[in-house]
Amino acid sequence: MRSKIPDKISISLDIGYVFVKGASGTVELNLITRGKESGFFVTSTENNRTGFLVDLGVNISAGNYLGPVEDITRASYLGLSKDWDGGFIYGGSLWSSFNEAGVKTWTGGKIGYGLTIGLARGIGETYHGLY
Repeated sequence: MRSKIPDKISISLDIGYVFVKGASGTVELNLITRGKESGFFVTSTENNRTGFLVDLGVNISAGNYLGPVEDITRASYLGLSKDWDGGFIYGGSLWSSFNEAGVKTWTGGKIGYGLTIGLARGIGETYHGLY
């Protein structure tokens, strides 16, 4: 079942500007579909980026937890995040989340539409709630 319905589905607003070095921010409405804390919650992510990118877009994201379903919690998605983001009008991203020990816990992708042009990689932090 996990191969057909992801462990997390999100709608997000991304804003960022990168010219060699830059930053971006994301606000997400997440739906965790499995585990003891399944349901909706809001997160914010701040990324330091490297590359060339202008991004103001709305995105849909899907991802899976890399451990057993019973270990899925909202907190398991928070913390260190890394991604590659890019596009031209339509954009996409491959992302991962990591726990305190640096072990990858979540992975996924997102697609979106908006004012997007360029390519950048990001390293940041995901928080519960708004900035």
